[in-house]
Amino acid sequence: MSHIILGTKLLDFVSRRYDIPIPHETWSSLLNWTYISASKPFKPIRNIHTGNLSTASSAADVRHIWDVMTSEPYNITPTFSDLDIYIKTLINQRSFGQALNAIRAHAIPHYNSLLKTFHIALADEILQLDALSSLSKANASSLTSRATFRRRQAQLLKDHTHHLISSWFTRLLKSASSTKAREGSFMRTRIPDLLLEFPDFFHPQLRYRTAQGHVVLQRPDTDVTHRFDWDNSTWRVALPQKKSGIYARDFEGADDPEFPWPRVNNMRVLEWKRVPRRRSEVARRPPGEAAREAKAKEWWDTLEEELML
Repeated sequence: MSHIILGTKLLDFVSRRYDIPIPHETWSSLLNWTYISASKPFKPIRNIHTGNLSTASSAADVRHIWDVMTSEPYNITPTFSDLDIYIKTLINQRSFGQALNAIRAHAIPHYNSLLKTFHIALADEILQLDALSSLSKANASSLTSRATFRRRQAQLLKDHTHHLISSWFTRLLKSASSTKAREGSFMRTRIPDLLLEFPDFFHPQLRYRTAQGHVVLQRPDTDVTHRFDWDNSTWRVALPQKKSGIYARDFEGADDPEFPWPRVNNMRVLEWKRVPRRRSEVARRPPGEAAREAKAKEWWDTLEEELML
């Protein structure tokens, strides 16, 4: 278990010795398994089971596998899932510059291509619905089902990619705020520059920490697309917890496993959670020439909002 480096060397040796190509799926599985093994929830348990720290995985092993798979003689083209693992590893290692370079070089071009595919699929669906304007809505929808499927598929891939890129910047702000990076120029100049360079991937409200204290930026509504709303109308009950030992050590039978340990009173908490804004599934068929101006404007406004999400 967790002999990542040894497994990588063995894989490389067999491939070179017997001239066997290593498929991308193998590299992706190895990269993913190394990332999981090196993560905090799994690393202590794996050290206990192996009993040998030399087999413990680290973030350096993830970067090593990435360098091997993307360089000669393999030159594997990583998927976006592989890129997600690599960038999160760089952020965890506080290699913010390399993480930003990877985002600029790989993630943003990939997202732009998905965005273009979504726009083409959406335009194709609208044009087909417009061409079938003489038919009923049900019949037109059945005839354009393939176009609708392509649009929804492109929409899902685009939204998923946008969510991951946005999570990277959130993780970067959190990581930089908890390290010595907050004392340098990174938090004073680089963060505002990133907000100008990637405004679409930052949330409406930003929170991070500098050497002088906490910074909260509330972006104007005209400069940001709201992809979620805050719901603060839900009350929940905190999970039951047992009191510490000082409250029960003097009770008779406190060392008995079946002892009814005193518990903390349940507490009601006002929960804040993000609720994603659902895309409108209104009729995408353009209004006819006889439609009123107000209805046509409403259709265009709805389409514009859909394109901004």
